Amino acid sequence: MKTAFFLHCFNFNLKDWWLSLHEQIKTWNLDSQSIIQYSAIIAGFISITLPIALDMMAKHTEDFKDKEISEIFPNHFLYRFQLFANLTIVFMSILMIALRVEGIWILLILFADGFAIIMFVRFLILIQSYATNFAEIYSNQLKENSDKIVRGE
Repeated sequence: MKTAFFLHCFNFNLKDWWLSLHEQIKTWNLDSQSIIQYSAIIAGFISITLPIALDMMAKHTEDFKDKEISEIFPNHFLYRFQLFANLTIVFMSILMIALRVEGIWILLILFADGFAIIMFVRFLILIQSYATNFAEIYSNQLKENSDKIVRGE
């Protein structure tokens, strides 16, 4: 009810807004240079986040002074994927600049960027869970590691 009142007061028409947005999107020029710039921004966010996350985990693991505990976070799939995604995006961007490629390559890097963004959001959620539930996550991980040792894996 409040939303309808708000939209009515400001004479907001959702259909007109959607059509206007659609027209603006159709005029976007997604050439290789703009894609490279978007990729550089994504790679920059990932590059900044990785050392911050490592520093945060290092502060948490200082108290334990245990090799296994300090290696749990850097060995996590999402952390390793961020390194891979960042290097892939940078490499693909350099290739696009050097070779001046177009067409399917633009779609390929857009797909890589989209997938990297999804995994980056998952990585941020992982960092948040490690920061807030550090002791619980590490104790569960150590229990799993000890169970593997007992089973002989």
